[in-house]
Amino acid sequence: MLNLILCAPLKSYSELFAMTVSTYRTIRSHRNLSRQQLADKANVSARQIARIETAASPISLRTTTLERLAKALDVDVEVLLGRAPLPEGMDAANEAEMKIDGRSLADLRGAKGWSRRYLAEKSRVSQRQIARLEAAATTRVRATTLERLTHALDCDRDALAGDGPPVATPPTRRGHTVSAKVSAGTRLAYDLLTRRYGVGVKHIITLGPMLFTLLAEGCLARRREKLAQVKEAKDRLGAFAAEDDTLYFTAYNDDIQHGIAAEEQSIAEADIRGEVVRREGLAWTQFDTDDLFAVTPFAIYLEELAHQIGKPGVINFSYHDDDFFEDFAWGDLFGANPYQCCLDDLNAIADGSLRARCALERGDVRINAIPVELMNESATRDRVEWLERRLQPASTTQPAAERPNDELPQ
Repeated sequence: MLNLILCAPLKSYSELFAMTVSTYRTIRSHRNLSRQQLADKANVSARQIARIETAASPISLRTTTLERLAKALDVDVEVLLGRAPLPEGMDAANEAEMKIDGRSLADLRGAKGWSRRYLAEKSRVSQRQIARLEAAATTRVRATTLERLTHALDCDRDALAGDGPPVATPPTRRGHTVSAKVSAGTRLAYDLLTRRYGVGVKHIITLGPMLFTLLAEGCLARRREKLAQVKEAKDRLGAFAAEDDTLYFTAYNDDIQHGIAAEEQSIAEADIRGEVVRREGLAWTQFDTDDLFAVTPFAIYLEELAHQIGKPGVINFSYHDDDFFEDFAWGDLFGANPYQCCLDDLNAIADGSLRARCALERGDVRINAIPVELMNESATRDRVEWLERRLQPASTTQPAAERPNDELPQ
């Protein structure tokens, strides 16, 4: 027999009441009703049920919605409001018998492009437990664990249990694999960015074209600004020459015009590395080839931006000046100088140990391979020792052996 919904009459059909979401989920699971089945039985839209399922507790609902849900779930409204205990048999022990399908969990996480580490941070479920759940066909977990995962993934229990389709998502476009061989330093930079900003490598790659365009166009705009200043200075120099022929340095005004023409052509061709100047020999009288190759407009602009940010612990271009890293294989950086991202974060992980940091810098071990329990502040010494043990002999260069651990390049 259905429980009566009369023990505490609700005052108004338009008034909002706060329903305890965790209680609602426990009851729905115990009644073995899918999201769609409950929507049909309660005469509540599937969209409303989806909003309730993924909401943080409590959620405000109108009187009519509450009463329909209570009737469909065969409980009193007071139970949904958290004012009365759960019916007999719906205790914490039964609540712990919640099923998770490993493949469904992995698919839902993959559909969002999240790493296990990011899902762990968002759901407050450990990365190790997520890995264990995904590796198993079916696992029983506590209701609190299931609720944290469903809320983080914006799905219902049926989706995680593998008993129903996941939350509807827009049709996926055909994907393409981007393959590029990068240095150990670049791969480490991706890992550090993922850790600092909670963004996956896929998202960084996706944003890459837009970010590079902004930087390239910003470089060209800065060069136009400086070129305008040079033209103004040249005009002033010409005015001096007209007044006094004995100012012999004004005779070089033609060379200045030659340099202006070279810069204008380089900017017009979006030549952020200055290759047009080298190729056409437009500035041979002012610069030698080695200087033009070593110092590019793009590198200067990037270092100006880094200086404006004023956070060398986040982005640092002086990193390559240290002898310890002079043999670091960076590859072609397209006009940029070697750099270091999130240096403060890296030093915090290595805790002053040059050998531990070297193991990460040289690619002997990756950050996401460090056991979760070692990333706690209380496990700093164990983490450093764990990293030091993974330093390969080939990575132990002579400068590293000569330096004490507290002398890390800054």
